[in-house]
Amino acid sequence: GSFIAMPVACVLLYRVAARVAGERVARWTLLLWLAYPMSFFLWQPYTDALCVALVLWSVDSWQQERYARSGLAAMLAATTRLTGIVAVPALAIAGLMRWRRGEPDGAASTFAPLAGIGGIVATTLIQWASADDPFGWATAGKAWGRHAAAPWVGIIHYLGSPKAGSGTGIDFCVALLTVGVAIFMWRRPWPVELKVIATLS
Repeated sequence: GSFIAMPVACVLLYRVAARVAGERVARWTLLLWLAYPMSFFLWQPYTDALCVALVLWSVDSWQQERYARSGLAAMLAATTRLTGIVAVPALAIAGLMRWRRGEPDGAASTFAPLAGIGGIVATTLIQWASADDPFGWATAGKAWGRHAAAPWVGIIHYLGSPKAGSGTGIDFCVALLTVGVAIFMWRRPWPVELKVIATLS
């Protein structure tokens, strides 16, 4: 599956980046993404590559004003991994901005991405029926000692106890990098849907 989803994700990433910033930036975006060490997992038999491909398909379709297809892709992304839900607020916020500007497709571009919520609902019902745990998708990480945390938590934790553990230094560096990239990104004239997706991711 990943050996199909990953090439599709690459094509879609290139298309979205080229539409926003031109082909030169798109080539560098794709190259840096593939060179990123953690992209190794996108080629493994996990759902990561499929989730990324579906999120990018949703964004690509939305930018082409094919809103029904965008909503379908967002719904499928949300059933694949919990993080796939990022397409929903990103595209809905961008659509709402179009609606407020009085653009004729404002309502469609705002409400179509909300179909992605159906993916979480479907996953909840399936897990309820099969494992009697409707919110297992939200608590599964606890088995590995993982939980959701804001980017600044790593910074605060490190500053409070820099020698508390081997992972705190890494958390600190990643948190600083995340905050720095977010600040840089929001100062650029890029589409709001991409800024929201990157920030939530």
